[in-house]
Amino acid sequence: MRSLPDEQRALARKLRSVQRRLSDAVYAVEVDDALARAKSLDELRGERNTLEVDLARLRGEGKGEAERGKRRGEAAYLSALRAALPADAAAIDFFVHRWYEPAEWKGEHLVRKGRWTKPHVSAWVTRPGRSLAQFDLGEASVLEGAVHVFLARTVGRRRSCRVPVG
Repeated sequence: MRSLPDEQRALARKLRSVQRRLSDAVYAVEVDDALARAKSLDELRGERNTLEVDLARLRGEGKGEAERGKRRGEAAYLSALRAALPADAAAIDFFVHRWYEPAEWKGEHLVRKGRWTKPHVSAWVTRPGRSLAQFDLGEASVLEGAVHVFLARTVGRRRSCRVPVG
């Protein structure tokens, strides 16, 4: 944290303090007033979210020259990719990943624990003259099964359509 600029460091300290207070409130053993606790938790979560957004904005603006250069390089790469594509074409990039679903609470009762999702597939579509689009394609296992069926049918058709040589 010492390497952060002063403004970012101050926000990070405040965020750490709010997170500590939130953790103490969430894991408190004795609760005198459940409604007051729920209100306090909501306020602390809101304050934490605001601080996280503010810190993210500052970090984006306060990047060093190397990071700004990296972003310019990525933008140049995307521009070059768009320029290389025919007008009616698209480039699609796939990524398999997991998401974390936070715990779900109703008041002070835990409805569902936090958990990692099954692997999902996301796709990024790049087309000339359009902005980059991102899509969640769903669970990887479902897509994998559909791809296997498609390939089996496609390969099966090609084998049955062979023209005899000779």
